[in-house]
Amino acid sequence: MIARKNHGPNANIDFRTHEIAFAQAQGQLAYYQELERQDIIRLIRTRADLDAWRASWAADPVSAPFGFVLLMGGADPIVSPEQARLWWDDGPRMVGLAHYGPSANAFGTGSADPLT
Repeated sequence: MIARKNHGPNANIDFRTHEIAFAQAQGQLAYYQELERQDIIRLIRTRADLDAWRASWAADPVSAPFGFVLLMGGADPIVSPEQARLWWDDGPRMVGLAHYGPSANAFGTGSADPLT
């Protein structure tokens, strides 16, 4: 399945298939998970996570890990709707339909022509 055409100024960051986009995004997610394991960042997945992070920040803002809610910028890494649960379990809480250029789901940054 072709995820999107390779056009425009952002063509160098394009993915040819959803499966390639999936693999790339899983690599990025693994990086965030490793940073979390090292206590450098904190992925906020639940209200309890947010409350715990806020308490650590209030106690010591200099040493507290950077906390954030993870967004998938562009839905191309989701190969099928059934895979949404896998991504949810791994941490992302938001998904944008597109990011750079046209995607399989929407027109993104730099999309000059809806037909490209």
